[in-house]
Amino acid sequence: MPLRNPGSAVARSKLARQRPDGPMSKGVHQASPAPDPEQSVGSDRNDGDGADSGVPPADNASGTFPIQATKVQRPPLRAETLRRDRLLDWLNSKIHSRLIFVSAEAGYGKTTLLSDFARRSRPPTLWYRLDEEDRNWVSFINYLVAAGRQIDPTFAPGTFGLLRELGTSAPSRSTVVEAFIRELGTLGSGSILIFDDYHLVDDVPEVQAIMRDIVTRAPERMTLVVLSRRVPTLPVARLRAQGEIAELTTDDLRFDQDETERLFRDTYGRPLDPDVLSDLSHRTEGWAASLQLVQSALRDRSAAQVRSFIRNLSGAHGELHDYLAEEVVGTLDEALQAFLMRTSILQTVDPVLASVVTGRTVEDAGQALDESERLGLISRRAELANSSLRFHPLVRDFLEARLRREIGAEGVVELHRTIARFAESRDWGLAAYHYANTGDTASLFSVIIGAVEIVMGGGEFARAASYVESLSAYSSTPVVQMILSRIDINADRISAALRRAHLAYESFGEEDRCDISNLALANLMSLLFTAGNLKDARERAKELEQRTQEGDLRMIAQGLRLAVESSTFGDIVGYRDHLMAMARKQEARGHEHYLGITYHNVAAACRALGDAPGAVKAASDATTLLEGTSAGHEVASAKSALAWGLAHEGRLAEARAASGVAVSSAHALGKAEVLIESADIENWYGDALVGEQMLHEAHGYAIWQPQFSGLRNLSLAHSLIRQSRLEEAADLVAALDRDEFTAESAYGSRQLAMQAQIAIGRSSRDASEIVDRASAWARKQRAGLWVRYCRLLRFVLEPAASMNAGIRSIALEDPAILSMAAEAIVGRLGDLDDDSMSRLTSEVALRPERWRQPLRDGIRTVGKHGAAAARLLDLVGAEEDVLVLRSLAKRLKGALADPELGRGLARRLAPAVFVEDLGRVAVTVGQRTILGTELRRKVLSLLCFLITRPNLAATRDEVLEALWPDLEPVVAVNSLNQTIYFLRRAFEPGYKDDLSAGYVHHDSDVIWLDQTLIRARSVHCRELLRSVRGAPSSDTIEMISSFYTGRFALDFSYEEWAGSYRDSLHAAYLEVVERSVSDDTRQAHFDRAIAIARRAVEIDPDADGIEVSLLRLYRLTGAHAAAAEQYGHYATMMRDQLGIEPPPLDSL
Repeated sequence: MPLRNPGSAVARSKLARQRPDGPMSKGVHQASPAPDPEQSVGSDRNDGDGADSGVPPADNASGTFPIQATKVQRPPLRAETLRRDRLLDWLNSKIHSRLIFVSAEAGYGKTTLLSDFARRSRPPTLWYRLDEEDRNWVSFINYLVAAGRQIDPTFAPGTFGLLRELGTSAPSRSTVVEAFIRELGTLGSGSILIFDDYHLVDDVPEVQAIMRDIVTRAPERMTLVVLSRRVPTLPVARLRAQGEIAELTTDDLRFDQDETERLFRDTYGRPLDPDVLSDLSHRTEGWAASLQLVQSALRDRSAAQVRSFIRNLSGAHGELHDYLAEEVVGTLDEALQAFLMRTSILQTVDPVLASVVTGRTVEDAGQALDESERLGLISRRAELANSSLRFHPLVRDFLEARLRREIGAEGVVELHRTIARFAESRDWGLAAYHYANTGDTASLFSVIIGAVEIVMGGGEFARAASYVESLSAYSSTPVVQMILSRIDINADRISAALRRAHLAYESFGEEDRCDISNLALANLMSLLFTAGNLKDARERAKELEQRTQEGDLRMIAQGLRLAVESSTFGDIVGYRDHLMAMARKQEARGHEHYLGITYHNVAAACRALGDAPGAVKAASDATTLLEGTSAGHEVASAKSALAWGLAHEGRLAEARAASGVAVSSAHALGKAEVLIESADIENWYGDALVGEQMLHEAHGYAIWQPQFSGLRNLSLAHSLIRQSRLEEAADLVAALDRDEFTAESAYGSRQLAMQAQIAIGRSSRDASEIVDRASAWARKQRAGLWVRYCRLLRFVLEPAASMNAGIRSIALEDPAILSMAAEAIVGRLGDLDDDSMSRLTSEVALRPERWRQPLRDGIRTVGKHGAAAARLLDLVGAEEDVLVLRSLAKRLKGALADPELGRGLARRLAPAVFVEDLGRVAVTVGQRTILGTELRRKVLSLLCFLITRPNLAATRDEVLEALWPDLEPVVAVNSLNQTIYFLRRAFEPGYKDDLSAGYVHHDSDVIWLDQTLIRARSVHCRELLRSVRGAPSSDTIEMISSFYTGRFALDFSYEEWAGSYRDSLHAAYLEVVERSVSDDTRQAHFDRAIAIARRAVEIDPDADGIEVSLLRLYRLTGAHAAAAEQYGHYATMMRDQLGIEPPPLDSL
């Protein structure tokens, strides 16, 4: 039966009151009986009112046809309209496209958006709202003429005359259309023509033909905007290929959560709590009409009532139901309504499932889905897999309620059962969902039993657990216990998870070695590993290996055993290769959750191998897979593994961002691990103090996760090494148990490497032996990262020639190792040859935070090593290092002397100076702004004078002549010296010559500003103006227009030295602007020409040539009021300043 609601007069009256100028939907119009579109014009006309003709009745007063004025006027906006900057900005950027489609179902705010845009736009905008009466070509053209006459009352006189002749003769449609298109050009370039509700006439051949002509033959820069409930059928392939079509769809028009929040807070004056707002956004999915109806329903409700109303928001009853019945579904044919009702019980809709539930063929179902999607009743959401089709939740509520009334509750249950049976062998989740809706728990449990391996392999625990509540009779079964154990572990309920996992496994007898019992053992093994019981997890893994001779579970068991063993004595390369073999099989079977975990483990193994690119790839793949299958803690671990790879590659900012996500998203169970790994990144490549803070935070979690205590202490030892607290570091490392299993691959190798570095730092006599022992263990584990680390430590102990050769080889193979062991290298910097120093310098420059403290410690060493450290610190130091370096520069003598030490650092750290010298002068030094009035006048004069000179330099005599022409030479020189001193103090309040960055230079004959440190707005404008050759580009003109903000240095308007610079700069600006405005006007770029001319007139109101151009532009674009206002200023200027009478406005 059709889904209409003929009795809902109350709903119709409410909608009529709410929608005509509402913020999210357009007015409800009354449609008169449409004339027959097939009736030929001029034949068999009725001599009376013409009701039987294809031509609407003539209006005796006008000689043409009656016009409903509201159809050709921009719909008014009610006060409660949200400014949607996201979409308005999009329209502004696309408005010069030939054709813009705005396609969405009713109530998504198409009309409101374009009405808001039109009222803010300068180009002339024609509006035509179509209805059923326009399904003939005469009415269509008639209203287009009427729309044009809203802008120009004399628009299209030829077309108007031909339309009048329809009462006495029969000009052909092509004649009328030809005249109309020819006269469209009189509206001017840049006009916008909006067709609202175009779907009402999209199937009319006559209208289609006219639209094709308009699209292809309208004036060059006219934009056509088509608002429709479905994508129009216009032939636009060529325009699309040329990039001349822009489109907004339902998804674009949805209110996002920020817009919904602003709508209720700012527009409706009713802010919503965050959780209520989230519920509202989820239920409405940004459907504008539903948001407006919700606002109407919320009036006079308390906060508690608002919360309850939104939580229970439904399309099955109330005003939303009436709106859906009247506007969205009720106008469809009965067959499509029946199709939509039956498919509404599907979570996602495809032709096969639609065929099952409706009884249609797959082909027919696909066609019905295509039509439903074209109408906007179902849509593809990007967040759904394969962009599946689905109903809006409120539309689905409405359809399901109608379906229950149509076929009864039993009929709905039978439909669910039909789909469940069909899906059992295809999609366990789909079958489970529909069996759950039938109440058939036995069949539901049977589905979950059959899919348990898929559930575990795909990480679909939460999906399976959602059905467990309805399986109370099966709660003690192993399958249910396994699923619940996964839910517990993801919620950090470790004891409960392990208890359930043990129960699931122990429910099988010794003789029950079936697939499910092995799966239960694998689950127990995995949870023991996750909970940190690594020794027990290894034993369970060995047990599972013995019980299974082949298959995925055996590979997983081997992988877990190898993971545990890799922390102390295992072969890292063998472990990584085993993981990759697992990954290939898991990918082939589609076990995405297992595959994600495997890739995460690959990334962790790559860290021990020192394979940063491999870690980045594996961790990125793991993150992608786990985000769709994991409850969260595994994603955090994958992000942490990604962070190491990025940091090792020198991308520390990206690494810190990934670490931040990992730490913030990690569950309590994994928080210690990601904090320790983040601290490692800081210790090896970044800031040791930041790393130490992370380790202190990790301590609180490691207390109840003892498997992380050793890792934390080892990381803390490295932090202490960086702070030269070697004795404390040695005590921490000595207390570690190298045979203890941990969650980090190559933990044993790393522990020995730390012992070796401590021995070198303490200058231990047995340092060489300790390094060799660490190196041997790392080679045994094939832990590439620590093999290279120990090799570097060995090189540091070698004579200079061997050391240099070793450092070069490490720099070529894995330069990040140099930073990881920076403390060991700094003590030998003076022995590096040029090649080795060059390679090391590149690494230091890449990781300045890592090297600052070791280099500061290094410069305390007297001699060549300290001097070399100082030169590197001069490249990467901080502000506090300048004084130390300058002091050292004075002490270094002979071959080590470097008098410029520290000056380069001072310049690199010096805040940039920008002089705002167009208009009133102001000086910005870094984040500090100094107004010109805050400086001594002579200080400001000297600064501005030097800016006017080529290269910001002048001779001393030129400065004295310009600024102190009347003083005796000795007095003038003394004044100059004082002025330079105070100018330097303006830039550097604590100015000391030895520590200065050198903003102002002064030798005996020349004074100049440093062009690297000081920039001026006028100098930048001068450079831009000089760059203009021939026809300037629009970007260059825009830059000149925005940068030139006034005449140079108004503070010195009467100083001779400023006059010529000011006048020549201003003349160059006006010349370029005049040329640009003229070119843009000729090329019909009116908006840009107006903007450029308006800015110029604001800067120089006496620029009468540009003002005349601006007047003409205003008149060309139909801005008559603006033209009249500007003419008033122009006329006054002509009379008062020139004493002549201005030409009439019309003549301009």
